[in-house]
Amino acid sequence: MLLALAAPLVQQAGMQESAASPVTRVPRALRGTISLLGIGQICAWGTLYYSFAVTGPLIARDFGISLPSAVLGYSALLVAGAVAAPTVGRTIDRLGGQIVLASGAIVGAAGLAIIGLAPGPFVYAIGCLILGLAVAMSLYDAAFPALVQVAGPHSNRAITLLTLFGGLASTFFWPIAAAIAARWGWRATYLSFAAVNICVCLPISLIALPRRPPLHVATDGARSSGWSRPPLPLSREARRAAFICFALMIAAGNFVFAGLAVHLLTILGALGLSERAAIVVGMIVGPAQVIGRLGEMSLGPRASPVLAARISAAMQPISIAALALGPVGIATGGLFAALYGMANGILTIVKGTVSLFLFGSAGYGEILGKLSVPSLSARAAAPLVYAYVFTAAGPIPTLILSAVVSLSGTVAMELVARIGSQANTPVDNVDVEMVDSGDI
Repeated sequence: MLLALAAPLVQQAGMQESAASPVTRVPRALRGTISLLGIGQICAWGTLYYSFAVTGPLIARDFGISLPSAVLGYSALLVAGAVAAPTVGRTIDRLGGQIVLASGAIVGAAGLAIIGLAPGPFVYAIGCLILGLAVAMSLYDAAFPALVQVAGPHSNRAITLLTLFGGLASTFFWPIAAAIAARWGWRATYLSFAAVNICVCLPISLIALPRRPPLHVATDGARSSGWSRPPLPLSREARRAAFICFALMIAAGNFVFAGLAVHLLTILGALGLSERAAIVVGMIVGPAQVIGRLGEMSLGPRASPVLAARISAAMQPISIAALALGPVGIATGGLFAALYGMANGILTIVKGTVSLFLFGSAGYGEILGKLSVPSLSARAAAPLVYAYVFTAAGPIPTLILSAVVSLSGTVAMELVARIGSQANTPVDNVDVEMVDSGDI
């Protein structure tokens, strides 16, 4: 069903690219790979990441703990993912994406099953730590470098197309999680999602990706990946500054997104929306993410991915201002969800495309892994911070916090754009060799 719904988007996007520029045309075989991986990403995001927004309060009530205490387990999940991410990235660079994504499905199923069977908070915390490893091995930070290895010069468009699928995860899995939890309880939700990882994510990883990344033999006899992209010609100091600012932008965006992903329904309810209206607003976020990604695609292959990143960084604080300052109602909530969803939809793309644009393809998996350390750390801290701020001060101060953090991301991205513009002018003694990921 998911393939039938989303595959036409991939085919149409590939045809649009073909008409615009034959160089960027997405081959038919690659579109099949993207479609399969996309279904896997919908299921991985929906089961490993989004389910807690529905099950978190139920877990807290069942274990007799506070909501912030339950959120602490979710935060530990993301900390574990941040710790594992660089190693996962290096493994993908060395061994390819198939073994990592397939192993991530198995680890994810184990973590979900442990949580679903947990007799109390201690075992629940262990399950969360295992899920953290699965997050690093299963979501975009693993899927992007795995896809780049097979997409080659089509990598930017392939990343965008893949995220068209992932943006639907909350739209599908929030209602599914709510329906299963309402009928059979939150434990059944986690056990069902464990089965999804084994029955859907695991076989997709094995089918869609080659056992090892494509290799070719260079003139000097060395074996390396079959396609490479050089980094932007910047000095080493400028490149490092760009990495730091870009990492701050990604971390700020993910802090806000992670905090709202867990607490959005609660915040909307505190603002005066009914439970049904809040769920409707939440469901708008997923399609809005897809619309944002289609908008990014419409910029064309000649547009710098930095432009899309700047648009995303600017849209997030605007969306929060609309919710905080507008009249309470489903119309205001819908406007927020549309702008916020589009901003986040673009954000997930530009993490992959801007990294490739700035730093090149050498060690790409490890570079994304290093970007994931502040990103996942921000995601880990946000739900707990939001829980305490919301509990202590209410929804409006929580939204003010969101606006301040997102504005810091806007400033950081503008600094990245300014640093990137230096590549357009000659710079003395610029090292334009492949980036050593150890330098950043």
